[in-house]
Amino acid sequence: MIILARMVTLGGAMFASASYTAASFIASLVSVVIITAGIPTPERAGLFLFIALYSPLTTVMSQRKLLSIYRNRASSSRGAAIEEAVLFVMAAAIVIVATRHYYEPFEAAALASTVFCQIHSATAAGSIQHRTSNALGWSVAVLATAVVRIFATWLGLDYGPVIAFVAGSYAYFLAMLALQALMRCKTAKISAERGGAVTADSLVEEAWQERLATFAFFSVGAMTFQIDKFALDGAGDAAAVAQSGALTMLLLSPISLLFATLYRTRTKTLFSTELPLHAKMPVVGTIAAQFSTAAALYVAILLAPWPGIAALTFPFMQAPVAAFLVFALAIIMDRLGTLLAFAAGDWRSYLTIAVFKAAALVLVYAAIRFWMGFQTLTIVYLAYFAAGLAYLLLVALLIMWFKGRYAEV
Repeated sequence: MIILARMVTLGGAMFASASYTAASFIASLVSVVIITAGIPTPERAGLFLFIALYSPLTTVMSQRKLLSIYRNRASSSRGAAIEEAVLFVMAAAIVIVATRHYYEPFEAAALASTVFCQIHSATAAGSIQHRTSNALGWSVAVLATAVVRIFATWLGLDYGPVIAFVAGSYAYFLAMLALQALMRCKTAKISAERGGAVTADSLVEEAWQERLATFAFFSVGAMTFQIDKFALDGAGDAAAVAQSGALTMLLLSPISLLFATLYRTRTKTLFSTELPLHAKMPVVGTIAAQFSTAAALYVAILLAPWPGIAALTFPFMQAPVAAFLVFALAIIMDRLGTLLAFAAGDWRSYLTIAVFKAAALVLVYAAIRFWMGFQTLTIVYLAYFAAGLAYLLLVALLIMWFKGRYAEV
């Protein structure tokens, strides 16, 4: 009975965690599928090129904000406002320049604004999960917000892909903010000590080194599996951009979802600034084993009816199985390295990793743009595979360096 009770508790925690991470993925995937189903290849390439920017930009800030939540850090309102204003200007400029062949400036600016819808939606979902005492109870409502985005996207289809994407993003953003406000009202009467919530008074101010290091870490990491689209676009291969964009959505998003689902069930231990590194390693090992198994199972399921699932979601995609496998392995190694980096928790390790990955991205881009641009996707993804393996080995060496030390604040 005790074992059964533990399994039920674990299953509930896993379902809740999956709900908070799956809502955004489900909404994004279905929205992109219904938008790309009825547009020609050039427009399809333009949308996937934007998504190759959208995903990293949203990841940078949402992951950094979530890390602050998990580690009970707080930023001054002025600092947060400046940071967001700078990121907005940067995001708008990048999207306008990168997609100038596909969108007018006002269309690109409208798409850029959806980056901030996603940032605050993801942060709201993470805050609800981490700070409520009833994460499982709120999970169904969080999942329902995905339906809101899909419906709004569908309503906007008649007005073009840009309007459809923007409408869905803003609808999802408003629904998630409303849900977060409702959660805060419901839990306002529960004491922080009794409910396990974190009050504003207990939050620790983030040091500028920590903010800079984590921002650099997530910025570079977010671009890791998107850089090939820009290299292929520079080589003038719009069809390959669309192919790679579709395969990225089938692999990167679901595998990242599995990773987030698993590590977010143990955030209090994984991101603890009180526990020494060696005390976290059993948890790290458990999460790594669960993630590797789950990712392998997902890949097996996706490959079993190949190309059935791919044809159902993206009929235009013709990626070979070899490209699928190489890309999947690269993503898995990258996420395992990130798990070890989370456990280390030292801003110096984040900064070291950011510098390494920035150099690796330059090499990957150069390889694809100048030597691999006209090769198959399998060869293109071999560059990611090499970078992922090197990254995992680097973080393992950092873990050995920090072994026995307390994670620094």
